[in-house]
Amino acid sequence: MQHMILAYKFHHQLKFAPLLADLFTVLLRQAPKQSLIIPIPQMFETTQSRGFIPLWHILKQTDIDGHFAPDALMRIHHRNLQVSATAEQRRRQIKGAFAATCDLSDTDIVLVDDVYTTGATLNEAAKACQQAGAKSIKCLVLARGKWLK
Repeated sequence: MQHMILAYKFHHQLKFAPLLADLFTVLLRQAPKQSLIIPIPQMFETTQSRGFIPLWHILKQTDIDGHFAPDALMRIHHRNLQVSATAEQRRRQIKGAFAATCDLSDTDIVLVDDVYTTGATLNEAAKACQQAGAKSIKCLVLARGKWLK
């Protein structure tokens, strides 16, 4: 799964998008009905180089009538890509990287990301949602990354 996601994101293997969307559909159907679904935002420079936002591209293809909020979080600083960083580097690089762009008071949130490696990204995104007043925060990912040496 992780290799498919990386091929999709880094090598423009867009043929994988429908399958990834189907998998997200199955998982998102388990989310509380009134949840606000927020994808983890990527760095602006990454969007420019790829020409698209992979996670949002996949989520738009899901069969979910959910409340998607792709702009509810923004990256307020952009450091290095996380893909090749150590766990400690990931925590340092992503610290304070997100801010909510709207009031999330009394809102149930589902944060969505493609790969979970150390949890640093989701943790920082969840902090931003908490600071904006979110009532509850759940996280949904497609794959669990492994550390390869």
